Amino acid sequence: MKFIKYGIISAIVIIAIISPYLYNIVLLSLHAEPNYNEQTSMKIKGYDIKKAIGSASMPYQVKDVKDQVIYTIRGEVVDIREPLIWLDKYPVAERGMIPVDIKVKEVYKGDIKSDNIITLYVGTIKDLPTEQQLADGVIVDNSTYILPYEAVYEIGEDVLVHVMHTTIDPESKYIDELLAKEYANHKVYGTALGKYGKYTIKDGLAYNENYPYGVPIIYVAYEAL
Repeated sequence: MKFIKYGIISAIVIIAIISPYLYNIVLLSLHAEPNYNEQTSMKIKGYDIKKAIGSASMPYQVKDVKDQVIYTIRGEVVDIREPLIWLDKYPVAERGMIPVDIKVKEVYKGDIKSDNIITLYVGTIKDLPTEQQLADGVIVDNSTYILPYEAVYEIGEDVLVHVMHTTIDPESKYIDELLAKEYANHKVYGTALGKYGKYTIKDGLAYNENYPYGVPIIYVAYEAL
């Protein structure tokens, strides 16, 4: 009986893991059109924060970092605030964060209540040249770019997000004292795996770069358990 019990559990786990891929394979076989377009900017008070050039050198699957995921929530993006800039600089760019406020509607992992507002911070850099500008030796001034692997949000967007703590250099000096206090209290959160840990919800399906044809929400809601 034990073998039967463990066999059933194993089968359920395997099905849960491969189902999203089978779902997308079926859609491909039916010549379905992908319904996912990666966002390339966030509008803040009338101007755009652009997506940076580059690729993500990080894991692509949330299950690879599930132990670091504190919350998995579904909610609405209610505000995107101006970037907070750090005073310290890399050799070529100044770092910062864009606060994104999400009103929680559903909780799949973690101790957080519905209707709470949780703030996620999206990593940015300033003065990043484009490839052509690099070739021409031109540096862009007063421009802010979202890091390549970060998730991008829109106000009013329905999202499912895997949330983890954001790492900040403890020796950095902050312009924003509240951010420093929140970080000291372990309340500075980001999207786990950036764009791979955020899903846009449309018509009951969850979309991101891994699932451009969409998968049922349940397939990604519990992937970090």
